Amino acid sequence: MTKKIGIRELARNIKILDEYDLIEIEDKKTKKSKGIFVSNKYADEIKKLIEEKEKREKEERLKRILKFAGSIEMEEDLVDKDIYTLREVAAKRKVGEE
Repeated sequence: MTKKIGIRELARNIKILDEYDLIEIEDKKTKKSKGIFVSNKYADEIKKLIEEKEKREKEERLKRILKFAGSIEMEEDLVDKDIYTLREVAAKRKVGEE
């Protein structure tokens, strides 16, 4: 069973958590959802779903980052140079001095 309750109602009657499998907690004044309460009966399943979702999101972010990995390669002698030296070298190459 599920139920939608307000924060104050939850604070006044904490035993209501034992009666329902899923409770949506809502701020009655602003009508905004503040979260849900899931009974222990389903907690492990929900936890697994959340962990899987987080893992998928991390893998997607990693794939986006890895698309750019190795796209910029520097010559060995320029790796430890500061930005000003790199700009100078780039400018000279653009003009054709190097």
